[in-house]
Amino acid sequence: MESPGVMEVDGAPATTATLRHLALLNYGHSTAMQVRGGAVRGLSLHLDRMQAATRELFGVALDPELIRTRIRAALSKSSSDATVKVYVFEQCAKGSAEGVSTLVVAEAPSWPTELPRSLRSTRYERPVAHLKHIGTFGKLYRERIAKAEGYDTVLLIGADGMVLECATANIGFFDGCGVVWPEGPALSGITMRLLEQRLRHQGIPSRRTSIPLTQVHEFTGAFTVNSRGLIPVGRIDERPVPLNAPAIASLKEVHDALPWDVI
Repeated sequence: MESPGVMEVDGAPATTATLRHLALLNYGHSTAMQVRGGAVRGLSLHLDRMQAATRELFGVALDPELIRTRIRAALSKSSSDATVKVYVFEQCAKGSAEGVSTLVVAEAPSWPTELPRSLRSTRYERPVAHLKHIGTFGKLYRERIAKAEGYDTVLLIGADGMVLECATANIGFFDGCGVVWPEGPALSGITMRLLEQRLRHQGIPSRRTSIPLTQVHEFTGAFTVNSRGLIPVGRIDERPVPLNAPAIASLKEVHDALPWDVI
């Protein structure tokens, strides 16, 4: 029987009061991970990013061991296979030792769809785009419009016409030699960073560069990637994108070989 999931604030079951505190705020950051057997890919990158974001947003330190302890506690009440999201926001109890509060959510695990994604380009740059923050109105508003038009999600484009990222994933392209990632104000996703490291280690070209929207159909294929994995892109706006099954299969092999870190 599938677990109903767990929500804990500062290591205790979430209450109406603590969730109300978070619901009325629009200031904080988060990370999302797929956990299998109590392990996650790129754990140190998740923890480093959360520490840096906490210092930037709140001016306090975040203890990585405390986060690991709270994730393990949530998993012990849910399942060792799970989707885990950790939110860091203004502390619920003033004067607490941590200086910030955490919400840990452990839910059913998730996997990427095998169906190619259709992307609707839209001019929008997330504020403070290098952070995985909880201010999501702008991108969700645009994604809702895109879905109403028959697309799966949005492809965010900067004011200069350059490709940035998708609503909840990074995007990459194949150029016939390797992988090309957009360069610009966007979140450096954990899975993207892991793939960059592994591709370099294997001698496969992987580079970041400015990519105009007007040139995306010159590539030999495209894909999105986040903690759930890789999904091929089949359409950007009204034009199809080559599926490039061999390149997707090779990149999935690289992805599937990424190591797992015990939480």
